[in-house]
Amino acid sequence: MSQGSDTSEETKKNIRKAIKEYIWSHPGAHLREIVRELGIAIGQAQYHLSQLENNGEIVSYKIGRYRRYFPPIFTVEKALIIGFIRVSSARKLLRALMELGSGTLSELSNKAGLKPQTAAFHLRMLEEYGIVERDYKNRYRLKEKEFERVISVATSGTLDKLVSRFIEAFYS
Repeated sequence: MSQGSDTSEETKKNIRKAIKEYIWSHPGAHLREIVRELGIAIGQAQYHLSQLENNGEIVSYKIGRYRRYFPPIFTVEKALIIGFIRVSSARKLLRALMELGSGTLSELSNKAGLKPQTAAFHLRMLEEYGIVERDYKNRYRLKEKEFERVISVATSGTLDKLVSRFIEAFYS
């Protein structure tokens, strides 16, 4: 084997390791975020993400418009919550639901400081993915009690602290 191919294999391993470490420290990251933060080409990132996923070292879920990447300890439900928490408007609505317990579109959009159209879009997504539910009076609430704990822990600080707080919430 030539010196060049050894270097190439080493480079691939280093890139793959960097991507995996980034995903473990930033669960729910999407492709463009990974590309931007690691300074690698999109095609390169796609290739290595595919390899990591095929090897079971990461998992991915399509959440809204993005495919988001997670450590393999994340179930679909947990990944969905974390994925939505990474979206500013959805995070504001989830916090509003935590504070109010339940609310109409108007109440939640006011509490979250969002336009009603924006709130309606994100509430529809949260409802479609099974995180919130709407009753016959059109009041929204979190579907599962366990979601409250995750949202509370995950939104109590910066996203940089998300992993340790997530693990604390689910694995303590």
